[in-house]
Amino acid sequence: MSNQDVRQPAKEQPQRKVKDLPGCIKYILLLFLILLLLAEIYAGEFRRFPDWSGIIWAILLIKLLLIAILLWLIKVQKDLKCEITDPKNCAKEEFVAGAPVVTVKGTASGAVFGHYILEVYDSTTTLIPNVISYPGGGGSGTAPVVNGELGKIDTSDFDPGMYKVVLTVFPSGAGATKQCSKLFDLLKAVVWVDKIGHVSAVDAGPYTTDPSERIKLIGTPETSVGGSISVEGGAYVHGCGKRTSEYGLEFLETAYGNPVMPEPPEPDAVGAWAPVIVPLPFGDPAHPYWWNCFVAFPNYITNGYLTRVWTTLQCWAAPPPPKPYTAQTSWDTKTPNLNGRFIVRVHEKHKPIGMPGPIEDLYDAATVWLDNRDIIVKIRKLKITGGGSLDVCEELSLASFMPLGNADIIGHAWDPIILDPPTVAADAKPNDNFGSYALSVKKDGGGYVTIPISGPPFPAPPPPPLPLMPPQNYRVPNLLQVAPPPAVDTDVLTIWKIVNFLDAGPPPSPYVPPPYPKIYRGERCAYNIHLFATDKTVVSDGTTHHDNDDFPFCIVNDLKDLPFPAV
Repeated sequence: MSNQDVRQPAKEQPQRKVKDLPGCIKYILLLFLILLLLAEIYAGEFRRFPDWSGIIWAILLIKLLLIAILLWLIKVQKDLKCEITDPKNCAKEEFVAGAPVVTVKGTASGAVFGHYILEVYDSTTTLIPNVISYPGGGGSGTAPVVNGELGKIDTSDFDPGMYKVVLTVFPSGAGATKQCSKLFDLLKAVVWVDKIGHVSAVDAGPYTTDPSERIKLIGTPETSVGGSISVEGGAYVHGCGKRTSEYGLEFLETAYGNPVMPEPPEPDAVGAWAPVIVPLPFGDPAHPYWWNCFVAFPNYITNGYLTRVWTTLQCWAAPPPPKPYTAQTSWDTKTPNLNGRFIVRVHEKHKPIGMPGPIEDLYDAATVWLDNRDIIVKIRKLKITGGGSLDVCEELSLASFMPLGNADIIGHAWDPIILDPPTVAADAKPNDNFGSYALSVKKDGGGYVTIPISGPPFPAPPPPPLPLMPPQNYRVPNLLQVAPPPAVDTDVLTIWKIVNFLDAGPPPSPYVPPPYPKIYRGERCAYNIHLFATDKTVVSDGTTHHDNDDFPFCIVNDLKDLPFPAV
């Protein structure tokens, strides 16, 4: 998006008229037939009118019919309308589905319209194939257009410079085509934010304050990111005698709902923009557009990491000193502990080549949730379901969990929301972005086995009641707030059927190892319960906020006097 039209007039050279050979032939034939008819009248062939023979009548009628047909064909050609209104002078690229394009507008119509085609030629008048897309698809324009879009030119592989677009309109039947053309100077203006934290920006519609500009949100639905992250996109202008002189990245906290626009003067009244990176200048010896080491690499960015910094790099095949280049860096959102909804903008500045100014600006932005709050993952104790807590410093016994045979695993698998109400609703996404938690247990010397999650929190969450979510996908405790919750015995991670899970019954004779991870009656062993929890925030371009905790204990199977299975 831009806050002004970056156009500069380019002189349009006189166009050569395309010779209309079919049209010339029609005029010559018409003139020949009229002269032949006049000669016959002068020679007296029609003196005995109307007492002519049938042959004379037939010849006259055929000549008159041919004259009428030629006049109709000439009129058909003149009825075709051909005009290009855009691009002209300095044409700036726009991005459609991530690709740079120039839109061709004008008129291709007429009473006997058939179809039209567009062609693009470079400064050497060489045709550039396969770069045109038409509104209806296909290889040509099949519907007439009046002061509208004729097609789009894919300028991905175009260099800045002069080009010519040619429109050819074809009649529906016989007759000559009509052709027109326009010269334009291409301005490569790739100023855009494409991704933040490796999550793509998505068009979410127009700004309420300016319907011509588009809102871009990070993720579908909105996704929170955190840690050290990258910002990807482009920040480069070249063409029409202009070139980028500087670009920077900035951020500003924005309200939930319709975010502020990235362009002045609106955000200046809201608050100061803070830098994501130090602005990068271009165009002087210390900040060249290219880093050369036999092969030239651009220091500017058209599609890549905008989080960059000027540094130097020694070319292996060249003598010192090292050469300046822009190195990838990241935006540390964790150190200042940024949490909330922010708008991140790229601010590009460009000016006429070799001149001090005037300086023009281009902007693009995306709105992103930042989440750097730590999740709490902790197993605190085992508790007999419906009974008291167990002292884990002593050896536990399976018999103590009877008659129900169940143990409550008490602890926290909890993630704070990003912002407390009333700033935004607690359950709005991604303000509430808890992921899941899982429990597993392993027997000493073995591997982990999953402990089933028994269901929603016990007891039910406090008012106002929150909808119960599928197992594992709810917090424990199920509280949507920023402040850490208190540690209480109602924080049940799951009701574990511990007796069924660990009791292997009486040992067989001859002895064979019990099915893992069970133990026979009369045996004892060490175990470890493992808790893992995560949220949905994308951290440092690819990982998540996650944590884990372990709860070791020893237990004896003292169910020798009970039938098997015990419950």
